[in-house]
Amino acid sequence: MGNMTVRRIPDHVHDHLRECARSNGRSLEAEVRGNPDKRLHREQNRRLWSAA
Repeated sequence: MGNMTVRRIPDHVHDHLRECARSNGRSLEAEVRGNPDKRLHREQNRRLWSAA
């Protein structure tokens, strides 16, 4: 599995992600890692339905 370091995230973005993680009962890392997975899944579903 690949690793990624993201630098210079604006404070308001970091604060928002941290608050989302807190309200979802997850770590900040889990919150950030989970969002792309959800987006990818939605994109795959959208492609499936639009191809039909």
